[in-house]
Amino acid sequence: MVDIDFQHHCFGFFLIGFTLPERILVESKTEINRSPEDVLDFLDNLRNWEKWSEINAQNDSTLKVEYSGTSAGVGSIMTWERKALGKGSIKITRITQMPVLHYILEPESSNLLFDCKFEIRKTEQPGKSNVRWVVVTDLGLNPVMRYAGILLKSSLKSETEKEIEKLKAVLEE
Repeated sequence: MVDIDFQHHCFGFFLIGFTLPERILVESKTEINRSPEDVLDFLDNLRNWEKWSEINAQNDSTLKVEYSGTSAGVGSIMTWERKALGKGSIKITRITQMPVLHYILEPESSNLLFDCKFEIRKTEQPGKSNVRWVVVTDLGLNPVMRYAGILLKSSLKSETEKEIEKLKAVLEE
């Protein structure tokens, strides 16, 4: 027979899980000494992402990357397979005014879909851009996923902070 206290603890665990956020939103910002047009031209070609993105870690001999769709911009797709990260894809879905580059990140192992964007704004100083990287995912109604979301948010924040600084360094070389 199941202990009543155990049942109460399980019920409490799930009840609290339902009160946790169902969405994760992470953002990272930097200023890059390049024009918004230069930043967009670099980001809308997924082949450039291997220069700064962790997905394309150059020191991983298990990495296999393929490109499909358009060569750059809307419709560009990058798929990867990597022992440490599994399989996944990035697809540029739209580019809007400011400019804003929207893309979907879909790692197969997590069963989550990440709706992402780079907002690239002019600064008052010519040839400089403020870049804001936003990553959002929906954890759904699963209370266990909402608990996992706490760790995922922390991990994503750390990763995007590190990668946006790599992006800055590459573009300012």
